[in-house]
Amino acid sequence: MRIKKNSLLYYFRNIIILFVFITFFATFNFIFILEQTLIVKNYILPSIVAVVLGFLITKIAILNKMYITEKNKAQQANRFKSLFLANMSHEIRTPMNAVLGFSELLKRTKLNEKQIDYINTVLESGEILLNLINDILDISKIEAGELALEYIEFDLNYLVRSLVEIMRPKLQEKEIKLLFKYEDDLPLKYMGDPTRIRQILLNLLSNAVKFTNKAEIKINVYSNNKQESRDLLSVILSVKDTGIGIPSDKKEIIFQKFQQADSSTTRNFGGTGLGLSIIKALVNKMNGNIELISTSNEGSEFKIILPLQVLEVIDNDIIIPVKIEDLKGKKAIIINDNKEDQDIIIDICREIGIDIITVYNLHTSIINTINSLSDVCEIVFFNFNLSTLKNEDLFKHIIKIENLKTAKLIALVLEKNVGIAAKCEDLGFHAFLPKPFTKSELLGTLKALFGDMRSKKKLITRHIVEEIYFKDKRILVAEDNFSNQKYFEILLHIYCIS
Repeated sequence: MRIKKNSLLYYFRNIIILFVFITFFATFNFIFILEQTLIVKNYILPSIVAVVLGFLITKIAILNKMYITEKNKAQQANRFKSLFLANMSHEIRTPMNAVLGFSELLKRTKLNEKQIDYINTVLESGEILLNLINDILDISKIEAGELALEYIEFDLNYLVRSLVEIMRPKLQEKEIKLLFKYEDDLPLKYMGDPTRIRQILLNLLSNAVKFTNKAEIKINVYSNNKQESRDLLSVILSVKDTGIGIPSDKKEIIFQKFQQADSSTTRNFGGTGLGLSIIKALVNKMNGNIELISTSNEGSEFKIILPLQVLEVIDNDIIIPVKIEDLKGKKAIIINDNKEDQDIIIDICREIGIDIITVYNLHTSIINTINSLSDVCEIVFFNFNLSTLKNEDLFKHIIKIENLKTAKLIALVLEKNVGIAAKCEDLGFHAFLPKPFTKSELLGTLKALFGDMRSKKKLITRHIVEEIYFKDKRILVAEDNFSNQKYFEILLHIYCIS
């Protein structure tokens, strides 16, 4: 375990080292004096040395045992703290799923202008709280050494471009110009963790907007032409701003937890000081590097250098989403213990026209019940929890049931971004949907699932669904009113539609 500077264990270790040094120094001084003064030194000296060394060895053994005991206590306390934070974050996210899910459903009902404003405030505040919970969960997993990464297909150009468009309203509000360049010869498709890369870039871009009040922000995605291996390409993601900059003596501090460049930063700009420490941990986990070039009052440039596996694109491997009419009448079952989750899925499926045959809780007796169903099920919504082995064993039994042989298996997960997608794909799930999710996300996943024409089926994720529906689409808006034109332009930009 790495001992933190200025901790109790740190001082305890130093005291032991100092004690041993002083004792040895005093002993050898004492022996030297005896050697000079005692006539019978040849007889007495060996005995004295033996006694002193025996005493020292005993003391060192006792102190070492105390040190190991204190070290183990500190390690155990750290594990308990991380476990507590992870469990608490999990427990908080469960009701947050219901809050955001039902708020989304409520927003689609008939509301007056004031009520719409209220519900939008609830959704925005809920998203902020969810992001804070995610940061706490990330920190606890980093400290416990349990941070895991996904390994799925994604389009890097689309990922960065969609973030640019999401941030555009804030940029326009502060009248900041944003320039985005994706190197012409750089491949588009990679294998990796798009959620974590999105998290890194969104944090850097949010900071750039937060600390910049003039001029421009530049985002560049390019390669240094360094081939990490036969399949890995070194890709550089650069975010450069013309904001307040970072003093040279603060460049290392800002990557530490709860630290910011200036004590007034939190008061003036907000934030917890966790963002950059999480970014650094994520980049290190991806075997990458982060570089900072900054001058106070002139701006900053963060460079994220990641080794990414280039994915070969095959033209005939495509997904053509089915129409919503094609989903009507399909039969589904829900296997989920959470009542709020069940209600949200039932409401969305009812709107789409999907028939919910029945709803099950997570217990082994459901296997016999599903076996006895007369209908062939086409969709299974399964609440998957990676930390519960019984949950995994139950799913392995369920996929062997005859009535579910051809069913589309959708994993609904609360443990977002912790390597669970790869686990779901290994187990045999067809789609992966983190909670909380919206109606459009669930509908898009279902339409993509039933339109998957790829020769080698891979897990359908929300990143793939976004790319299918919004990438390179062109829409004509016929509208005379300038305000409406501007609204549509912003709305379509968010989804990367021309």
